[in-house]
Amino acid sequence: IEDIEGDKRDGASTLAISIGPEKASYMASAIGFVAVLASPLPYLQSLLTVHYLAVVLIADILFFAAVAAILKEKDPAKSSKLFKMAMFGALIAFLVGT
Repeated sequence: IEDIEGDKRDGASTLAISIGPEKASYMASAIGFVAVLASPLPYLQSLLTVHYLAVVLIADILFFAAVAAILKEKDPAKSSKLFKMAMFGALIAFLVGT
């Protein structure tokens, strides 16, 4: 969403261009919520340790912050940065939980 103008100039076909930035914001938010809802599953299935839960909680908070940044603050750049931090945090959680 943050690069929509440059993407249009370059002739890219992105979701934000196809459905518009507002709908793309809602879709990104929905994906963030699904990630948070699914985050305890590896622990509940006894695939990862309790250490995973502790670290993934931080990632979940970052996912919520990313959703707030895109929906409430209308700040796609901040949201993108927070989503990337959340995904990195989730990756670390998987490593810690093994």
